[in-house]
Amino acid sequence: MKLGKRYILTIVLITSIVLIYIYRSYKDKKFIKYIPNTKYDEIVDPYLVLNNGVFKDDTKPKTILLYTTHFYSEIWKGLHPDDLDDYISKAGCPIQNCIITYDRRKISTADVVVFHGVDFGHLNFTSKHFHAITNTVRQSYQRWLFWMHETPLYYPESENYNNLFNWTMTFSRQSDIYHPYYSYTRLRDFDERPGLYTNHARNKNKKVAWMVSHCGMMRAEYVKELQKYTDITVYGLCGTSFDKMGGVCSKVESECFKELTQYKFYLSFENSFCQDYVTEKYYKFGLMYGLVPIVMGTKYDHMNSIPGSYIDVTDFSSIEELGSYINFLDNNDWAYNKYFEWRNHFKVTNGIDKICLLCSAANDVSRKAKTYSSFHSFWSTSNLCNIHNDIKHILSKQIEHSKKIDEASS
Repeated sequence: MKLGKRYILTIVLITSIVLIYIYRSYKDKKFIKYIPNTKYDEIVDPYLVLNNGVFKDDTKPKTILLYTTHFYSEIWKGLHPDDLDDYISKAGCPIQNCIITYDRRKISTADVVVFHGVDFGHLNFTSKHFHAITNTVRQSYQRWLFWMHETPLYYPESENYNNLFNWTMTFSRQSDIYHPYYSYTRLRDFDERPGLYTNHARNKNKKVAWMVSHCGMMRAEYVKELQKYTDITVYGLCGTSFDKMGGVCSKVESECFKELTQYKFYLSFENSFCQDYVTEKYYKFGLMYGLVPIVMGTKYDHMNSIPGSYIDVTDFSSIEELGSYINFLDNNDWAYNKYFEWRNHFKVTNGIDKICLLCSAANDVSRKAKTYSSFHSFWSTSNLCNIHNDIKHILSKQIEHSKKIDEASS
């Protein structure tokens, strides 16, 4: 009789183990399509693309005038007047045939005149003022450039800027000069590599982190649903609105780095769905802090992000499936580490230096003359943002589906 019970218990145990193995194997197979399998040798280095052009050796130095203020400061960030003379050489710009100046008296002789869109309206930097300059001292060879890293959702331009700007430099590839927040480039022979056998899951005892200061958006609603399926800690001003709030970690505090590096994943959810708008949320708080970014924004590709480094929420059929995949990666170091293979091929850079990009453009003889006769056909939410309403629709459907699951179970 005792042997019979032992036999039955053994059969039950073996059956349970087999069933668990089959179930886990099925789950692994289900998620295989999401695990990165990137051919890094085939990726085009965006740094090389951004520095393309046709240049001549015998051209005179081009003068670049920083005409407006920069976030209402007379000194542009990182460009102190005392450092302008050797800034280009120290920055290692590929083309160094330029002079940088703040001297507005050179408005009649500068080759490129730069206007920062955020500062329009500040210190009389208005369309009326700009048109007045055009009618008096502007030269035909000059290139007036509109530079902006923010989106038209938060900085729309309602004044008449038609026939003023020749070039645009923004986060969008529709710009004449594409200027991403951050970028990446291929490693050189002397660059350090983490190695193929580094376990990037080691010493990370927490799952998902998110820092957010702008409340009430679609992304917040999405996170509230995602919290039903996986563990998320929310930091920042909006943290009190969520089930699990973190500490006082802020983006400007060194303690924040120590706090975030305990996590495996970071929610790199953008506040604007505009073309190529990929910010520090992905690059800094995700990649540079050593977390896997879970991204929400517009189309991610090899020009604005590193293939194989992130999880895109729109790849999943539901929020529940995304949550299950996060949990799967949390329990599978091999699959989790696939998101770090890019580190053996590329390194993150702090974008391409804006002055380097300007100097290259100023010396590029292949750039044809042009003028934005209808400026708002470029700088508008309808052109740069509304074209991605399909993504917002996908997210809305996922949120709605998750809520229906709750209603059905209650």
